[in-house]
Amino acid sequence: MRRWYVSFLDSPHRSAGSKICAGVLFAVSLVYGAGVAVRNFLYQREMLPVYRASGQVISVGNLSWGGTGKTPLTMLLFRACADRMRTAVIRRGYGADEQQLYREAGASVYSLPQRSAVMARLEGQYELFVLDDAFQHRKVVRDIDIVAVTPREFEKPYLIPAGTLREPLSALRRADIILVNHCRQEKKSAILSRIRRQSRSDTPVFFASYRMRALRNGVGAEVPAARLRDMRPAAFAAVGYPEGFFSLLRDEGITVHREIAYPDHYTLGPAEYREMEEGLLCQGHQALLITEKDRTHLPPGNKRIEIIWVQAELRIEREKDFLDRVFGLLGQRGHHT
Repeated sequence: MRRWYVSFLDSPHRSAGSKICAGVLFAVSLVYGAGVAVRNFLYQREMLPVYRASGQVISVGNLSWGGTGKTPLTMLLFRACADRMRTAVIRRGYGADEQQLYREAGASVYSLPQRSAVMARLEGQYELFVLDDAFQHRKVVRDIDIVAVTPREFEKPYLIPAGTLREPLSALRRADIILVNHCRQEKKSAILSRIRRQSRSDTPVFFASYRMRALRNGVGAEVPAARLRDMRPAAFAAVGYPEGFFSLLRDEGITVHREIAYPDHYTLGPAEYREMEEGLLCQGHQALLITEKDRTHLPPGNKRIEIIWVQAELRIEREKDFLDRVFGLLGQRGHHT
């Protein structure tokens, strides 16, 4: 059902029945939007309780369901900040795949839906908390709001369930820093113009993209890209923005003969995986390329097709300026504003 729903939202062509369904979803999104507006109004007027940590707080979030690069951005911030102050990452606890990535990166990470309760227990142990996926989690007061976006949000700016937006684009006015990911060079000017119409005039905007560091097999050994030429590789992604992964492979000069997309965090069961694997082998595919997160989305056990995961990294244009802005805001505010 989740896979059908995501496919439905992304489909540019719809039948008469699908258009009726889209109309119903749009009507529901208006109700959802009204609820979001009321909630934000109450927080803006300080009519709802909030938690203030003793340490400083950076929130990393987005406007949509996912696929904007929040997790790699949070890890980048952790590495940069941990050199200067005792830093912890606080998650809401959803997604074992992301938890594993944080652990492998050596991050001090804590996961629980009630993030304020975790932070209260950690008072005095850390000087800085980096909150992953917290733009809408307004219960915690933050010193900096960093919002990651992609061109998708501006191409289809519809609220849940008619689209993928949790909040309208106008919510960017709350952002202190905006990071645009998955944006082609030729689209940057147009996207920047759209952002400027929705954000504060003094909010800096940075651009980022992914680059492949290595291809690795099941035991972590590096696989030369040249090996793929005769393997007719397919690609699998169960992440927030599968097209971003497929585009990365194309940009790296890797020819993929079939692309398989599932919803974010989707985990294949053994029978489901075997059916997919059998179909791929019958079509002559000898390798399946997956994202780093997708290592936890496939069932354990021996595989008849070679699984190769792509080790990628987020690269921010003008990264020094980006980090200088982050530390500058932390220094200016000292504590919560």
